[in-house]
Amino acid sequence: NVKSQNLYRPRSGRYRFWFWFFNYVVVLNSNLETILMHLLKYKYQPEKRSNSWRYTLLKHRRRLDEAFKTSPSLKRYFLQEFENCYLGARKLASAETGLAIATFPAETPFAIAQVLHKDYLPED
Repeated sequence: NVKSQNLYRPRSGRYRFWFWFFNYVVVLNSNLETILMHLLKYKYQPEKRSNSWRYTLLKHRRRLDEAFKTSPSLKRYFLQEFENCYLGARKLASAETGLAIATFPAETPFAIAQVLHKDYLPED
């Protein structure tokens, strides 16, 4: 019925803003965790490095760059969530690689500028 179809329609500008912001936050966290996880894998599994990993890093960095261009204010949120995303990426890297979580540092070994730089890859 028509009434139930309008359940999820934004009712105000404020609602639309928060809906938009929430979507960007989810995208931002997801892309950042993916970048951090691949940087960890690249650093701690040098024998398994692949073009696929480099492609994934490039793709997700481009997504973050586009999000920041669309909404520069997201960068402030990004800076606030950086450490939390690293902790999530650390768990994901451990699960995906089979390496003990203790293999990966408790605090990020990567500077924010390195994470966002399109060509940065960790050294052995």
